Amino acid sequence: MENTKSFRASKFKKEKGIYKKFNSLTDNKWFILILIMISAPLWIPILLASFIVVVAFYIVVWCLNLLFSGLCIASLILGVTGLIGIPFNSEVYYLISQSGISFLSLGLGLLFSILAVEIIKVAAKLSSLTTKHVINFIKY
Repeated sequence: MENTKSFRASKFKKEKGIYKKFNSLTDNKWFILILIMISAPLWIPILLASFIVVVAFYIVVWCLNLLFSGLCIASLILGVTGLIGIPFNSEVYYLISQSGISFLSLGLGLLFSILAVEIIKVAAKLSSLTTKHVINFIKY
């Protein structure tokens, strides 16, 4: 009977006045370190792939902003240069068509600028939420 008590007592370890179950395999730091090194060919590619997916998500989100900002700048430049070039036309139909296209380009530039600002707001919120989720995933 005493032999079983000592066997049971050897499985428990006293920490801070409380007896906890002691497992020699998981409490050994060297064993855990060796296990991490042996399993590295499995978890390193998974870690790299998840990092690449997160970076690709950020790139896609911010490319929409880049697209609409570029359209805004191009339309505004086209409209301004068209308005500057109106006095240099000699024919009336060239004058009317160039002024119409210039005003249309200015209007599209303003519309694209509003869209770009709204997309920046949405992209910033989405990036913030994604960053919070990634940090929470890494913490726990």
